[in-house]
Amino acid sequence: MKHQFFSLIVAALFSLYYVGDTHAVDYGDAPITYGNASAIVDGSIYLGTTAPSNEATPNHDYRALGDGNEEDGAPELATGVIVFPILVETDTTYSAPITLTNTSGSSATLEGWIDFDQSGTFELDEKTTIAVPGGTTGQVSLNWASIPADIERGTTFVRLRLTNDLSGGGEVEDHVLSIAFPFPAESPAVSVLQNESVQSCQVVVWEDDFDDITTNVFLSPNRPGSGTVRDWTASGGGEDTYARIQDLDGGKAVYLGNGAVRRVSPPLTASGLSFDSDGRLTTVIDAIEMRSGPDDVTPGSSMTLSAWGPSEVVFSRTFATTMGKTYRLYFNAIPEGEGTGSFVDGIMRVDTPAGSAHFRAPGSMNGRVDYAIEFTATSTSSTIAIANYGHIGSRSSDFCNPNHVDPANAPWCTLGGTTNSSSTNEIIFDNLSLVEATCDVCGDGVISGSEACDDGNMSSTDGCSASCTIESGYTCPTAGSLCVNIDECATNTDNCSTNALCTDTIGSFTCACNSGYLGDGVTCNDIDECATNADNCNALTTCTNTAGSFTCSSCPSGYDDVNNDGVTCVNIDECANNTDTCDTNAACTDTGREVLEDPMRKLRRLVELKNVLDDRSGIELR
Repeated sequence: MKHQFFSLIVAALFSLYYVGDTHAVDYGDAPITYGNASAIVDGSIYLGTTAPSNEATPNHDYRALGDGNEEDGAPELATGVIVFPILVETDTTYSAPITLTNTSGSSATLEGWIDFDQSGTFELDEKTTIAVPGGTTGQVSLNWASIPADIERGTTFVRLRLTNDLSGGGEVEDHVLSIAFPFPAESPAVSVLQNESVQSCQVVVWEDDFDDITTNVFLSPNRPGSGTVRDWTASGGGEDTYARIQDLDGGKAVYLGNGAVRRVSPPLTASGLSFDSDGRLTTVIDAIEMRSGPDDVTPGSSMTLSAWGPSEVVFSRTFATTMGKTYRLYFNAIPEGEGTGSFVDGIMRVDTPAGSAHFRAPGSMNGRVDYAIEFTATSTSSTIAIANYGHIGSRSSDFCNPNHVDPANAPWCTLGGTTNSSSTNEIIFDNLSLVEATCDVCGDGVISGSEACDDGNMSSTDGCSASCTIESGYTCPTAGSLCVNIDECATNTDNCSTNALCTDTIGSFTCACNSGYLGDGVTCNDIDECATNADNCNALTTCTNTAGSFTCSSCPSGYDDVNNDGVTCVNIDECANNTDTCDTNAACTDTGREVLEDPMRKLRRLVELKNVLDDRSGIELR
């Protein structure tokens, strides 16, 4: 804005200086936001080969066409057809050949500005200059050594001003200049297949035939009154873009119409566009200019002419995917003017997470095409889009004048377009299906679709079921190979109690409580052998419960603890063993001990004692 203000101040001072002066003046004719640039008309120094005429006031024009054919300093394809070298938004430098005449005998300066950021003003970082010695006639190269980073695609303005360094004599020319964008590269990771249709074995992610959408809903967000379509997003295009929902075969379809492109680089050859057998573009295209802003021959009106840019119109949808899985987008491509029009084969583009591919938009007389676009997902969320630049028009006897004001011709030709009178086609598309590309066939040894495993057979109980699900207790690491039993006991993936024994089985395992515990193996509770009389302690000893077992106290004094475990207690006859303490003159009588106890317990003890005595005497007692 400060540079625009500076330009206005300079223009004002210039006007004050020359009030009452007889000097003729030449003004720039770009829109008023660019200021009133001017120079003194001098027949010995001017741009091009035609000296400018005197102008009483600036003749601002939204397409910078106010000065007519006298503006011939910029590069021309033909008289009045100004075409600058292509400028792409990714360029960092730019050069343009400028024709000028300086027979004044004095040095001069050629200044150039390009509104790279399309702000409506010429700014300091958008300017370049070159010295023009006296006697220079012909072409010079005007160079921008460093293009600002805020360059934007679309049609903008360039200003040229040649002035004598001493007198200020010279000329100002303003022109339209379009900034192109790079043509997306063809990705080898995306496949284009022709004459394909959805297979019954493929898993469908989503489908859409648009039959529930109202006819004539426009699809460019830049066109006033445009609508939305459910899960889809429209972007790009311009205020005149006519992409919309339209009737087709008793239903609805998407017509991605978008006028004609401004320029194609490099220019098409006489053979036009070429495609491989599957309909994929093989013609090399580096950059495209779209019509926007100053190219509009019906400014301020959303008709059909001709603000169709600065970007292509795009119709996209985002959906959940599995990383690394391959998908296919199927759709029907119906040519515009089907069976009646004169359009030849054109191009459309599809964008996927794996890159882009351009496919053939069939000509009016070339019939419908069923396409499949195949790609592999690179994340858990994918976006797929169909894009249209527009028709590629004719370059009309080897040149096109995109700046012409005639609405019948100017918007429909293309610089570098077809070499005859034909235009390439756009398509209507319908019946979209996004599916998992590989068929879900259980037993073929390939994991696909919804399959969790595929061991190459249809048998169950081998780890991979007849429906290709992984059976419990197995792991299936490799497609086409047998599944492997999981040893839950060894991998500690069982649910057995810590007081149980885990035993691996094929496809499963079992749990059994350890001795001294009671339960199902998953839950094992300690058995209190003392409380339940399940112990084998002697009646003369005390039973004490422990985790998973029990202990018996030692036999009391006067008894032999046979196994030192409190189970077998045998009376010791001190008299017979001469271990008594009786006097030698006294009689020793063994007293033993009689213990009152539970009858059953006593019975067990007596039986046990009998067995011990049998073992010791070798004589069976009865």
